[in-house]
Amino acid sequence: MTNNRGLAAAFGVLIVAWILLGHSAGYFIGLSASTVWIDFITTLLVLIFTPAVMSKAPWTALGAVVVGAINVIKDIGGLMIAPLSMAYGPAGALVLALVFTYFSFQAYRQK
Repeated sequence: MTNNRGLAAAFGVLIVAWILLGHSAGYFIGLSASTVWIDFITTLLVLIFTPAVMSKAPWTALGAVVVGAINVIKDIGGLMIAPLSMAYGPAGALVLALVFTYFSFQAYRQK
């Protein structure tokens, strides 16, 4: 039996690392301020719920599911507005957000 909470937390860390890598590589240069702020807020939510999902309280896993769903929606929108040459950023974030949401949901079902 896998530890879904631990895997959700690990992928939460990978989401934050992916966003920080994008900022350090200059991926966000030239994007609108609203796009950067939305990315900042969703990253902050992931930072809050990544350690919280390790708690045994069921609301923490449910909160992580909601944050993961918000990230999935944001990354789909990012794929729609990104030029094809820059689609790797939202595509990688989308994969990580989907896996984070999946393991958070499994942790919520596990209770």
